[in-house]
Amino acid sequence: MLTKNKYKALELETPGLYELEGLEIGVTSNCNFKCDYCCAYRRDDGSKVSAEEAIRLIRDIPTLKRVRLSGGEVTMRFEDCVKIVAYCTENGIATQLNTNGSLLSPERIRRLKEAGLSNIHLSFNFTDAESFAAYYGMDPRVYAKVIENIRLCVELGLETVLETLLFGSTQENMPAISAMVHDLGVRIHEIQNSIVMDHAERAGWNAVASRESLVRSVEELIANRRPDTDLYLTCMDRFLDKLGFKEEPGVYFSNCVDGKKQLHLHGNGDILICELCRPEVIGNVYEGTDLKTIYANRPKALDEFLEKLPCPAYDALFSESGDFPCAEAASSRRIERQTSMRTDTADSGACGRRGTRKRGEPSMASKKGGTGRGTGKKGWNRWQKAENRKKNAPKPYKSKGKETESKSGDGGADKP
Repeated sequence: MLTKNKYKALELETPGLYELEGLEIGVTSNCNFKCDYCCAYRRDDGSKVSAEEAIRLIRDIPTLKRVRLSGGEVTMRFEDCVKIVAYCTENGIATQLNTNGSLLSPERIRRLKEAGLSNIHLSFNFTDAESFAAYYGMDPRVYAKVIENIRLCVELGLETVLETLLFGSTQENMPAISAMVHDLGVRIHEIQNSIVMDHAERAGWNAVASRESLVRSVEELIANRRPDTDLYLTCMDRFLDKLGFKEEPGVYFSNCVDGKKQLHLHGNGDILICELCRPEVIGNVYEGTDLKTIYANRPKALDEFLEKLPCPAYDALFSESGDFPCAEAASSRRIERQTSMRTDTADSGACGRRGTRKRGEPSMASKKGGTGRGTGKKGWNRWQKAENRKKNAPKPYKSKGKETESKSGDGGADKP
């Protein structure tokens, strides 16, 4: 399957030879949002990666094809982001910046564009300010600011990706979310399947979409996809055949590259298999681990991961059946796609420790004596009350040219 997006191209290759082609860099662990489902490793611990250090590490990895800048909120260290993006652009490495969008401005967007940023990525889960504010415990005006910045990204020519997490709060509103993504001018919509994340900000977060809801939502998205919009569906590749999903032009079921071709680097030097699905530390760049040779000299934890290739998304939907699609079957599904694809780009620290809170352990915000901008149980309860109010007088968002809900601040973005 072909894709014009250089950054996304890696996800459409079937991982075969394991080598480091993608690196996610946690530029900062600090964030101005406090999302219930945030799975950022050691969030708000003050760790950071300077531009100079990031460039030094990137320069030493000859196999690298893409770099993702994440956090925390990356734009809290904006100058570092610009320098890293500019270096990667000069050296043919695709880049993506994951941001909640609240701290962007016209000047910042222009500078990212000039530096050569491949993609700017924002989460987009709500189509009205009330739901956004209630769920995240944020001022509704933040929502309006994020929507303004999404429009600016599109207008100023940045390739913009909006990601929707498919979970309890969004699964019934997917058609409206999809319509609004298109009305904002965005032509890449990414759907992230939810998984149980005990390491999320709210310990034990498990608002995972059911199998039936997942199938219904995906089928609706594909049926209503505009011809000029690309859908990328993630954390579904291991069971798309099992649920009857099929790829078609403009509809991509992204291969999971985490741990196979991509690793995560935290500001303290820790290297993780995957911050979202498997926040297991496999080494530290300041304690002797060499990213250039990490797949040739695999730490024990990485070797065990590659041998078993666990998939929490699959487990969440099919664990009761006890079956699991083998790696060979998942790989063979895409032989045809890989052969026809064109892209724009031609042992140490094996401690196996996990960067997670134990079940029931209070979050960082709770330890500091609060729930973090009203998130956690309070934020969850506020969101539930808002949802109940909406059910009494539903006003779904509709595309332009039709009657809509109030447009003051319509849209939504959160910590990606």
